[in-house]
Amino acid sequence: MLYIVTALYIEAKPLISLFNLKKDNTYTKFQVFSNKNIKLIISGTGKIKSATALTYLISNKDIKENDYIINIGFIASSNNNSQLGDIVYISKIQNAYSDTTFYPEMIYKHNFLEGGLTTFDKIVEKKIENIEYIDMEAYGFFQTASIFF
Repeated sequence: MLYIVTALYIEAKPLISLFNLKKDNTYTKFQVFSNKNIKLIISGTGKIKSATALTYLISNKDIKENDYIINIGFIASSNNNSQLGDIVYISKIQNAYSDTTFYPEMIYKHNFLEGGLTTFDKIVEKKIENIEYIDMEAYGFFQTASIFF
């Protein structure tokens, strides 16, 4: 099974169409869309919502060795090497408010851009030096995913 977490419906919509996912009404706390091989949940913005939604999605599941979890969403960047629409594999996740850093395991070889991401609790409106990518969910998502996967 592939489990996908997105913060917003606009992030999920192309995946719902691409994989022909249907609304799963057995889930009542968050919107979940699924097919035989994929479950996608829309968490809302923020690291706590992302962590909560992921836990809700998989808490009663028997996670198997060949199951995967992925967080897909928009990120902000002042990195001159990337452009709007680029796919970026995040190889380093930091919390803006602590010294904790995660390094996600490389699952497979890829040709995506790679970079480090810092998770903030609110929208960042001005450039911050030495930060490649910014979001509001990845830290909570990864911290929770590492418990289950």
